Amino acid sequence: MFDTLWWLKEYPHIIGLSKELKRNTSLKRFFYNTPLLLVRDTENQIHIFFDVCPHKRAPLEWKKDEIYCPYHGWRFEHNWEIKSIPSSPHLEKKIKCKLHTIKVEEKYGLIWIFPNGETTHKIPKLDQVMNKNWNHAYKEQIFHTSDDLLIENFMDSTHTPIVHDGIVRTNKTKTKHTITVTQKDDIITATFGETKENVWLGMNHFFWNKLKISQTDTFLPPNLIQVNYKINNVDRFQAFIWCNQSQNGKSHGFFLLSYNFWTLLNIVLKLILPFVAKKVIKQDFDITISQYENQKYFWKIQENHIDYDLLHNKVKILKLKIQENKDTWFSMSILRGRLRLQNQKLLKKQNNIIEKIDNCFIHIIDRIKNVKANQSPPSIIPNILPSL
Repeated sequence: MFDTLWWLKEYPHIIGLSKELKRNTSLKRFFYNTPLLLVRDTENQIHIFFDVCPHKRAPLEWKKDEIYCPYHGWRFEHNWEIKSIPSSPHLEKKIKCKLHTIKVEEKYGLIWIFPNGETTHKIPKLDQVMNKNWNHAYKEQIFHTSDDLLIENFMDSTHTPIVHDGIVRTNKTKTKHTITVTQKDDIITATFGETKENVWLGMNHFFWNKLKISQTDTFLPPNLIQVNYKINNVDRFQAFIWCNQSQNGKSHGFFLLSYNFWTLLNIVLKLILPFVAKKVIKQDFDITISQYENQKYFWKIQENHIDYDLLHNKVKILKLKIQENKDTWFSMSILRGRLRLQNQKLLKKQNNIIEKIDNCFIHIIDRIKNVKANQSPPSIIPNILPSL
């Protein structure tokens, strides 16, 4: 399973929110076009399976504390071996097959999967905002676009006064945005210059219209974005966003929104943030799906990048380099060199063939002219055609 995702298998991935998977219930998810079944059993333990019955590859269900196939009624034990075959009970002990499981861990209110079992990469540390002084809100959304476009959107501050006008910044006045991009190993950080905005979640009223915002975006492979807002030079709001490809051009976004203000404002945000976040996510949903669909028609047109796009380009290059390890990268370079050499040889051979064909036509034309002039034709036409 996941054979085409060899580089992604080395990382843990978010597949769901803890709060949405209740005790003795199940959820269906797609992970890079692979159906998964998420189960929380009666002992509150989470299990994740490839959503396929080993009999006829039908999808599975969680029913009465056991895995059940709705096609032929096969049931499976808690060790995920066959428990019951209604049509052939005499074969229940003879057939040796198990359900395919995936390693799972629950942390920070999120459900993480490890497609490769044990990985060299651990779950990113979010301890800074997971203490008692910070408040949290969780959201998720299916987007009809690619995960790459989502990452670009979530790390782009210049669209916020346009798409999220009045919620995240304002479009009433033009504000120059500056950006500094740095990279250390596989971590890319973008620091945005401080701006004085008229609005940010309506909190200008709490700061007497003297709200200064500085923003730092961090990308951690394969698909984690951390957005940190400092308001008047104090860490106040952080968003952790994870994007997975789901199925058929769709992506699944998971959001952990954390904030730390004084008590009264925390109470206000706890009431309004779910609605504000829903609206902002819907706005991003609308703009990214229109962009995704439009790019299908104009994929040949080259994009015109500005200084802000340096961040997005660095993220794309990093992901490509991770996909191709050094050996593969070196092999691909050799292959490209060989292909260029072969193309040069083919072009040279093609030119030689064209030259011979031209000579052949010249001789044929000369012969026709000689026949028309009642002259004896050349005794020999160059025998070049067989050599082609």
